[in-house]
Amino acid sequence: PKWKIEPLADRRELEIAWPNVIRVEQVWAPRLSLDWREVARTQLENSPAADQLTPDQIEDRVEMSAKISPYFVYASPALLALGVLIFGLACWGIFNLAGGESTFPRSMAAITHGFMPMVVSSLIAIPVILGTEHIEAEDLQADVLVKSNLAVFAPEGTGAAMLKLLSKIDVFSIWVLVLLILGSSRVTKVKTAVAAGIVLALWLVFWVGV
Repeated sequence: PKWKIEPLADRRELEIAWPNVIRVEQVWAPRLSLDWREVARTQLENSPAADQLTPDQIEDRVEMSAKISPYFVYASPALLALGVLIFGLACWGIFNLAGGESTFPRSMAAITHGFMPMVVSSLIAIPVILGTEHIEAEDLQADVLVKSNLAVFAPEGTGAAMLKLLSKIDVFSIWVLVLLILGSSRVTKVKTAVAAGIVLALWLVFWVGV
């Protein structure tokens, strides 16, 4: 070549070095890390009782909660089924008092069908959880792993009580309410407005209160 290009020794410190990336490997490790003590501490610190406890009492409660919380998680499917059963019994009784005409099996069939969106939500949550290396206690408490509720849009610093309330306004919850209202109205032969009032009242008692 006509012009020779070569580095100058006295300007070596001005060299710009670019990384030579040969390949990028992605390892999928289906192991989820969840610090139960952190979850328990976050819940306790955001509760009204926290101001009345000494640091030692807080530590004792955190330790106890961290030991028993995993068992409640493992038992959650059975607890959820029990909750749906109680909800179905309450709906059947109140709808009959309101003039409805339905047997318990038919009423329970409508209730079970109405809660199917929760199954869809759980199925969507599985790959989300498996793809998360560590779950923050705040995200678990606010229920924002599946970004389907208003808690996702809450600004940083929002209180735990407000986050919990916003998490109840959920796409899947609205879907459940619609199915419960329409299904109950159909099987009990009551007006849709009456069914909506009963279902919404029971929902506030059973679901939002959880």
